[in-house]
Amino acid sequence: MKPLESIKVVELATAVSGPFAGMMLAEMGAEVIKIEPPEGELTRHLGPFVSGHSIYYTGFNRGKTGEFLDLREKDAKNRALSLVSSADVLIENWRPGVAERLGLSFDTLSAMNPKLIHASIKGFPANHTRENERVYDAVIQAAAGVASTQGGPDDPQVIRTIMPDKITAMAVVQAVLAALFERVNTGKGRKIQISMLETTLAFLWPDMMRFHSIEGSRPAPSSDPWQRIAMMLPCAGGRTILLSAVTDEQWTATCRVLQRIDLVVDYPRPEVRIANADKIKSLLASETISWESVRLLEELKAADVPCSDVATPLDLIEDEELSGLGIIKQVERAGIGISSEPPPMVNFNGSDWQPLGDAPAPPNSSRTEISGS
Repeated sequence: MKPLESIKVVELATAVSGPFAGMMLAEMGAEVIKIEPPEGELTRHLGPFVSGHSIYYTGFNRGKTGEFLDLREKDAKNRALSLVSSADVLIENWRPGVAERLGLSFDTLSAMNPKLIHASIKGFPANHTRENERVYDAVIQAAAGVASTQGGPDDPQVIRTIMPDKITAMAVVQAVLAALFERVNTGKGRKIQISMLETTLAFLWPDMMRFHSIEGSRPAPSSDPWQRIAMMLPCAGGRTILLSAVTDEQWTATCRVLQRIDLVVDYPRPEVRIANADKIKSLLASETISWESVRLLEELKAADVPCSDVATPLDLIEDEELSGLGIIKQVERAGIGISSEPPPMVNFNGSDWQPLGDAPAPPNSSRTEISGS
């Protein structure tokens, strides 16, 4: 039995942050009912597609049941209200004012269902000058400082994954679980207000902002200097490894493996290695390029040096150890075929985890509702 099997969630969310939060709650056992507009939500129309199914949509919506409702129409709105009246949790990521215009505000819903936990996700927090703007993940990456810390102030770059959206989804799940626990003691629900800007700032602050946040501190670097010690190094055959020799002991061991003990003398302390990271990387690369990656990794690991091969997405899918341990499973998906999928972030059943059911079928399907388990 999963811990949330008695919990019912209504999801009125699109794109990533809300749907990903809903799917994580489904992974914990919750019944999640996803309500979409008649044409389907945004990610249904983002490729790649297999037999009319968006793989992007499927990735964030497994394990849910689905209904297509135009909430501007009376009958559809009444259906949504009926679902919410018996729900434990509501998740939405509408822009400010939308819930009120639809008659689905927290005040209205909590009067009908006092135990309801209403998670409301926004791009920017209430009363921020940008709170009414349309927001996608890349916008928050720029606004929250992710892009400038990733590429530096002279060459800002977005991370090639939708990080603020997914961080926010995890914050929503954390908040919902806390509110469910609180409700055991109070018998009452609550409104949870979460913005992508705030969750991303909180995520960045402990490391990336530590050089900026204290008044009078020295001028801040554009990125975490310790990350400069983490180096991508070429090996024979076009392979690449990651080396992260942080301590003096790890650095000495690395130099011994590469038979460049002279570098220990030239760059003896972490602060010296940080200041000369580009030069050191060039020196190490001239040595590692002649090594087979497997052999070099074996010797570095034997010396207790943190390192790794650099896996591609296809490497992960074809990794026999991951599949053998039940970490990556092959799942038959309706209308799509075989899909390789990871376990839940929070896995209560070890290697015996069972994949969630299919995502809700597209609106042009013969079904408007599909079981998610």
